Amino acid sequence: MKPNAETWLDFTDLVFIDPVGTRYSRFAATGEDVRKQFFSVDGDVNALALVIRRWLEKHDRLLSPKYVTGESYGGIRGPKVVRQLQMQQGVRVKGLIMISPVFDYRESGTSLLRYVATLPSYVATVRGAKGPVKRTDLADVEAYARGEFLTDLVKGKVDKEATTRLADKVATLTGIDQTVPQARGPLRYHRIQPRARPQQRRGDRPLRRLRAWLRSLSGFR
Repeated sequence: MKPNAETWLDFTDLVFIDPVGTRYSRFAATGEDVRKQFFSVDGDVNALALVIRRWLEKHDRLLSPKYVTGESYGGIRGPKVVRQLQMQQGVRVKGLIMISPVFDYRESGTSLLRYVATLPSYVATVRGAKGPVKRTDLADVEAYARGEFLTDLVKGKVDKEATTRLADKVATLTGIDQTVPQARGPLRYHRIQPRARPQQRRGDRPLRRLRAWLRSLSGFR
């Protein structure tokens, strides 16, 4: 155990809430109607907003500055909870913080935008293995992802020049052998490992996610 220099505890009180059905949070009532009520988008949001308001009332914190923080599904839940608090519960929220949020569930669909959104994150993972990475350090990747990268994706594998150009650029950014995407089509990196794999420590989840992402990309089926 070591002190966390990045802790928020120096400037805020953190209150964690487990929605019904997650971790230690369970139903107090029984019945299928209860499950349907809570296991729905609106039911989930209404329950969380009500819990937050009651906690604030019980601990006399209604006048305190309040930020709602959500991770992963919090990208969907967070904005709806904030709206419910302000519109239905009479609770003013000063801000919404989202950590690695999900905005689009079409991971297995045909949308090419998911590749545009994820490419900079995984390049950051590769670069981060060599040293600290700031947002400004990824400006080149973000510009490429929403520009030439997306354009070449739209052209598809029937355009040989686009395929080669995309494969070469992504190989440069990620260390993947460019001959594989050229042979299989853009973004078909099944079972591929980066050429120069960064040193990985046990539990280094971002690097494992990178390799899993590279194996699973399957555009242009």
